[in-house]
Amino acid sequence: MASWFWPAMIAFIVVDLAITFLVLRHVIHKVERPGGLDFAQLRPLSDAIHERVGEHLRTHYDGRPEQLPKVLGMLLPELRDMVRQRGLTADDDTLRAALLVAVSSHGLANPRQLREALDKVA
Repeated sequence: MASWFWPAMIAFIVVDLAITFLVLRHVIHKVERPGGLDFAQLRPLSDAIHERVGEHLRTHYDGRPEQLPKVLGMLLPELRDMVRQRGLTADDDTLRAALLVAVSSHGLANPRQLREALDKVA
């Protein structure tokens, strides 16, 4: 074999590994997150949703389950706007799940009542 073969092979492998690393790093940073949400922005968004839901419930909900569909229906468009303002996207199922968690964490309605109310919300 020629004396240049092994140094050329090693250089080829190093360049190939570098290109593979750069491509994978680029792809990993561009991968679509579930529901369109970026996990780095999920916690601040979750905190903002929790705070807004609590404020809204204290203002508009007196504990009667028949009020829930109307109250939750008023919240969904606000949550969509909150998500959009942060440059994120989330489908309605994701927003409903976030709303369910936020309302449940405030302890103002049981999960069954919440699910029934969300089913009535368009």
